[in-house]
Amino acid sequence: MSTWENNTDRLKAYLTALVVSFVAENQGARVVSQGLKCVGVGILPVIDHLCFFTNDFKECLEHYRDFGYEESFSSDLEITEGIGHVLIKKGYPALIVIEAGESAFIKSWLEKFNHRQPFFIAVEVEHIENAVFYMEKQGVAFTEGVFGKRGDHCRLAFSAFEVKEGQLFSTLKLVERLRGYQGFMSCLPSQKTLSAAASDS
Repeated sequence: MSTWENNTDRLKAYLTALVVSFVAENQGARVVSQGLKCVGVGILPVIDHLCFFTNDFKECLEHYRDFGYEESFSSDLEITEGIGHVLIKKGYPALIVIEAGESAFIKSWLEKFNHRQPFFIAVEVEHIENAVFYMEKQGVAFTEGVFGKRGDHCRLAFSAFEVKEGQLFSTLKLVERLRGYQGFMSCLPSQKTLSAAASDS
């Protein structure tokens, strides 16, 4: 087996393990995963990107380089907290790695959870209002509705937070892309959402 094939197999196994762990603890991801399993698809093929937090980006970069990822300096990235980086590998979901910087929320999250654990997984959907509507029918709540107007090149929705050990733990992100847009907009829920969810927890 070639090094490329070996890395590909390792990466698929690694991402699968991450996703299985995330699905087990996130209601929205569980609903998507179970629905896609029913038609033999599974959740992995529809994952658009994953988001991780870290205090040490260089260490993270070396870790993911071992799987063939490299930092992209040409990808659009809009974040509301911390310092963001985009890692890409052809044929696989992008990884958004956000350094804590001055973000109190990310620092607090990293004090309790493993930096290899995704904070969110984003799945691409064809029609975001329909996706939110049908997921709400299955008991998945969403924060602040849909971000973006109809016709925008990128529209988003975040599921309500899962809370673990008194800390906001994870959220599922839905992404609707138009006209071939490949950037990453509003990688985190708004500060208003984070604050409101924190007070509710």
